[in-house]
Amino acid sequence: GGIIVTADPVSEYCSVSRSGAAQIDKYDAEDLNVLKIDALGLRTLSVLQECLESVGKDRGWLLGLSLNDEAAFQVINDERCTGIFQFEGYTLQMVMKQMGVQKFDDLVAITALARPGPLHSGSTTEFTRRRTGEVEVKYLHEKCIKHTEDTYGTIVYQEQVMSIGRDIGHLSWEEVSELRKAMSRSLGEEFFNVYWEKFRVGAKEEGLTEKEAKHVWDNMCTHGSWSFNKSHAVSY
Repeated sequence: GGIIVTADPVSEYCSVSRSGAAQIDKYDAEDLNVLKIDALGLRTLSVLQECLESVGKDRGWLLGLSLNDEAAFQVINDERCTGIFQFEGYTLQMVMKQMGVQKFDDLVAITALARPGPLHSGSTTEFTRRRTGEVEVKYLHEKCIKHTEDTYGTIVYQEQVMSIGRDIGHLSWEEVSELRKAMSRSLGEEFFNVYWEKFRVGAKEEGLTEKEAKHVWDNMCTHGSWSFNKSHAVSY
């Protein structure tokens, strides 16, 4: 969608119509400090509303439903996915068949793993093999356990990149936020080397050797480039 602007200086970055609507690339919009909003229309929301009306409930009633309803998980495991947001897609169903659903966190992980990055890199397969017990769970370092225990030692979410950067590399919140953005854009080795130098110092203070710190850092950069936003996955 378009972004409404009123100031003339943005015209050099975008095309502006007489209606006052401007088409701006999302990165340019960010540099201009303009808020970008994706306004989506979902058929699923209409279906949910109609279902609620048919049983005489309101949307607030949904908030009281359990996130660990085994009967609900069984519906998905039985591949009855028609009408279920996201899970109507073939790719999510393929990943779901491989690992199965036993808890809410499995739904979150599938939503994040059924995407081109982790699929093409082999990370989805590695996660699934660990999840099903086919291979042993290994951690990047003992200090990474609390950050990756829920994902069997793998980095799946951007929030994990940020928390490892904070706790082990002693990076600031601003720095890990910039690092997360940089990974998603693949900004290049020169950019990452600046953060590596800072991360190395923090890791040394945490007792990691140079080799251990580099091992954690390389995995952060590799997996971080395809990691998904967990809060996004949970909402989905």
